[in-house]
This record gives sequence, structure tokens and C-alpha cells, in this order.
Amino acid sequence: MSFTVTPAGAVFGISHDVPAGNHNFGSQTVGYGAGAVTPLTVEVTNTGNQATGALNVALGGANPGSFTISNNNVGVGLGVGAAETFRVVPNHNLALGIYTATVTISNANVPAVSFNVRFEVTAAGGGAPVITHDVALSPHIFTAQAVGYAPVVPLRVTVSNSGNVNTGALAVKLAGAGFTITNDNVDGNTIAAAGAGGPGTATFEIGPNHGLALGAHTATVEIEDAANGITISFDVSFTVTPAGAVFGISHDVPAGSHNFASAALGYGVQPPLTVVVTNTGNQATGLLNIMRGGAMPTAFILSAPTINNIVVGGSASFTVTPVPGLVVGVYTATFTISNANVPAVSFNVRFEVTAAGGGAPVITTRALSNGRVGVAYNAILVASNAPTNWAVVGALPPGLALNPNTGAVSGTPTTAGVFSFDVTANNALGASAVATLSITIAPAAGGLGAAESIPTLGYGALLLLIALLGMGIAFHPGIRNRRGAS
Repeated sequence: MSFTVTPAGAVFGISHDVPAGNHNFGSQTVGYGAGAVTPLTVEVTNTGNQATGALNVALGGANPGSFTISNNNVGVGLGVGAAETFRVVPNHNLALGIYTATVTISNANVPAVSFNVRFEVTAAGGGAPVITHDVALSPHIFTAQAVGYAPVVPLRVTVSNSGNVNTGALAVKLAGAGFTITNDNVDGNTIAAAGAGGPGTATFEIGPNHGLALGAHTATVEIEDAANGITISFDVSFTVTPAGAVFGISHDVPAGSHNFASAALGYGVQPPLTVVVTNTGNQATGLLNIMRGGAMPTAFILSAPTINNIVVGGSASFTVTPVPGLVVGVYTATFTISNANVPAVSFNVRFEVTAAGGGAPVITTRALSNGRVGVAYNAILVASNAPTNWAVVGALPPGLALNPNTGAVSGTPTTAGVFSFDVTANNALGASAVATLSITIAPAAGGLGAAESIPTLGYGALLLLIALLGMGIAFHPGIRNRRGAS
């Protein structure tokens, strides 16, 4: 176990030299041996102003066990401005298939950087086609229509061959009633391998038939390459509703946001958030999709990507849980529930991982004292968890300034008014906090603000004023009487 105390303004950071964060090792045929694939040498550079400390190089993603990290010279850490390397290579003699993984370099202080790797093992004697379609969600739900609906715009489907050989003759098969395939450039044809003289793609369209009866209609579409033993598929769904149909759902996350309790570095499994979704419409929802989005969606575990049909007045639930073992930082994401018929509802989640014994700053200054034009002003911003620097977003009252090191707001105000602004506190862990504050500046003593001024007299007007004052003295009865008495 170790703990580092850094100077104010410490910055931790690293970078790697993998172009665009992706490396493709290419392909080998089944039976390839050790040494057949050239390892990728990765250079990691310290971009901060502090030594990194020991760095972890970890494999994750879909197939981490299919790759090996070797010659790791970054594990001992990097000095300021230093660079070292490690290697990653696919394991030898993998089975037929495509292998991918993500390599991540980080530690408790250094923000993680990562890149992806890919390797393909093809069949002996020339490889194999790799067939995919572009239907993002299965089933694809066509927007519901009321009885007597007009013809529905069909879905165009693109089929691609990303392999290194052409497909065999493809067959497009439809299982289920109520749909028709049209403009079919796939069935009975081959798709050339991308980069092998052909476009690598072909298309067809599928849509619901016109005049279907009330209710839900579903079907399955299969694209088959019998010669290579490959079949891919997706489902379609279309609902005919009665007149006046209403689709709607709600969730029970208060104010649409949930803040998981923070946890110290090295934490384990956290208590989940259970979300209850209720059907608020007068029609069954059909299958609902739960989509992760926002800043860091992969930092949270979703118990299921879909919710099966919710009947009218019914409800269903799922859970969201922070991923165990995240590094120090603040993680946020947005979850959205919807389908083609049901208007989307969403909520946000937040989870903070703190360093052992500390965490992000918490600004404890809730209000700042008022000031007055022309009078020296001084106030101190205060935050917990060792803030190392401060910043202001917006405008302080004219004449005042923020000391970024001490958090002192000082100076002599020149303008009256109410001034609102945001302040940010940062600490050596790279964590930060923001608070909105305001300062009220009163006019200068005597009631004149900065926008007011005392009128001035020209020389001639001044002489006139003196003359008038003299006449007042000469003719004022009280003054004349006092002169006589004297």
C-alpha cells in the first residue's frame, strides 16, 4: 500500500501512440503458429508534471484471454517526460473467429488511457466471408398505426461481407405473416469481399403489409449463406391499434436522477438501483429497449437490455449497478427506456470513487458577505478534501479578483449591483467541485452608486451662484437685523 503527497498544481497524465486508438493484427489461417503474428509495440509517455508511480496494463473487452501483454517496461512507472514501451500480441493457434480486446493503462492517480485490438483467424485455404446486417435492434419495431392506416415506409436493410472471400449464393427467408420483402438485391446473389473487387454490401427492404387486422404482427428475417454454413437474422414487429390508442410509460426515479453513495478505491459490489417502469397508456407497450448513454455508460451494469411487454396498468423493473473496481473519479450515465411506439423516458445516475481517506472537494462556503463601492473587500472560499486551486466562471464584481491558490476573493468594488458566478475547487486527485455563489455590492456611502454622479458647474455658472448667494445674504431680514444689532 502506498500514499503520495503532491505539491499544489500536481497533474497526472499519460498518452499512448496507437493511431486512432485501434490496431488490427490482420488475419491468419487456422493452425498458424507462434511467431506468425508481429507483436504491437506500444509507447506510453508521461504527459503530467509528476512521476506516475507503478502503472497497470490490463486486458479487457470481448476476448481478453486471446491476447498477451509482454516486455512490460511501463509497469514500474514513468518519470516526468519519460516514455517506455510494452508489447501486445494475439495468442497462437486460436480457433476460427474474430477476436477483439481493449488494453487499458492506468493507476489510482493517473487517468486511464486505452486502445482496441483485433485479430481474425480464417479457414484454411483462403479464409471465409463474415456476414452482418445493420439492423441495430431486434426486433425492429415499426411505428404503430391505427386501423385503416396508410402504407408504411419499409425498412432498408444493408448486408455486408467484411471477410476476405466472397459469400456463396445468399438466401433471404421470411418466417411469419404480415410482412413483405421488396427491392431484394441479396437473395440469390453473392456479396464480394470488401476490397476484393466488390462493394462488400447489398440491400433489401421489408415492411408491414397494408390493411392488417387489429393487434401485433411479428416475423423473423434470415440471411443464409448455405455454402459457408452462415446464418444471421433479426425480428420485426408492427402493431395495429384501435382509434384513440395512447402509448406511455413512467419510471420511479425521483426527479429523474439517482446519486449512488460514494465508495473508496478498492470497493466491491455496490447496492443496486431498482427502477420500476409503469405503463401509463391504454395499450400494451410491446418490447421496450433500455439504452445506456451519457458520459460514461460502461461504468454501470444494466440487469437486462430490454423489458418484455407491459400490459395496460402493469409494471416491470430492472436494476442499475456501478461496475466494481473503477478508478478514482466521478462517473455519470443516462438510461433511456422506449420503443418505436412508446415516447422515451430517461433518468441520470452518478457514482463517485474516492481515494482512501479522501475524495473530491466539497465546497462548504454557501454564501459570501456583501460589500460596498469604494470599501476594501475580503472573503475566503472554503472546501474540504485539500483543494489545490480555485477558478471562477462568470464575472466577479468589478474591482474584485480570485486568488487561485488560496481561494481569497479581495479588492475594492467599483460598481454596485448583484453579481452571480460559479467557483470551481480542484485537488491533487484530479477531482473537482462547483458551486454557484453571489456577492451584493451596495452603493458608496452617501447613497450614490457608481452609475450616479454629482453635477458640476462651469465657471460662469459658479459666479452666478455666488452672486445669488450674496443677494440672499443682503436681503435676508434675519441677517439684516443681526447686522443692525451689531
